Amino acid sequence: AKDDLRPVMITSTGRSGTTMLMRRLGNNREVVIGEQFPFEVKLVTYYAQAFEVLTSPGNREKSVTPELIADDPYHLGSNPYYHYYFEELFPNYRMLNEFFSSQVPPIIAAAFKQIISAFYGKMTKTQRKPAARFFAEKCDVFNTARDFARLLYPDMREIVLLRDPRDVFCSQRSFWSANADESFQSLRSVRDRMLEFHAEQAPNLLFVKYEDLVLTPQETMAHISTLLGLPQGIEINPQLEEQLFKLHGTSRSAGASIGRWRHELEEDQLRRFDQELGGYFD
Repeated sequence: AKDDLRPVMITSTGRSGTTMLMRRLGNNREVVIGEQFPFEVKLVTYYAQAFEVLTSPGNREKSVTPELIADDPYHLGSNPYYHYYFEELFPNYRMLNEFFSSQVPPIIAAAFKQIISAFYGKMTKTQRKPAARFFAEKCDVFNTARDFARLLYPDMREIVLLRDPRDVFCSQRSFWSANADESFQSLRSVRDRMLEFHAEQAPNLLFVKYEDLVLTPQETMAHISTLLGLPQGIEINPQLEEQLFKLHGTSRSAGASIGRWRHELEEDQLRRFDQELGGYFD
């Protein structure tokens, strides 16, 4: 396995250009991705969820008790032994909490990192990318995967993708038949998360607009190449991207997906965007 591989987390909400960016990153010889369209291989997300379950204190009301561990082989709750009931196993009641809260998480995290790195390390061979230094994955804005990635790989990179929320609304409505009220609520939550990310000022993080990916692709990918320290630029294949867009897009082209809200939204919806999300994207 290649122990020096680091993640590039593409953090965004649905319908914001993550598939396009993943395809471009995968074109570079120093980046491996799960080459299965639409590039939804998310090992970091999976093991982030597992890590949270395995390191959380036991909860007998909402999770599982020791007696019921084996009853459902498809469900594993939080650790039932990380519970005050078992504090008497040690001479000092604090010892149980110290063991499960301080000693166990680094062991589990190291094991999960080894698995993730070995998985993508195999891809460096099957994709014939021996010089690869990164693997890329999508990451939802509300998932703990981005924090888990930083825990495992302090030198990771993150690209936060932004898109005009009015166009996101239109695309979600076309792709998922999303309910309008639910979409507005989701977009407000996304806005709040994006502002939190911006306030973090985390190292090795770059904000990128979907509109720039489409309208100024060379310049935008050059910024991403700089973030990753790639000596060679990231290749863009317009013909391939056009083919993939037809499979995954909800407009006739990527260019047509920008500003679609102008002819798809009603006046009352536009007023609602001004009231609830005005100024966020500008």
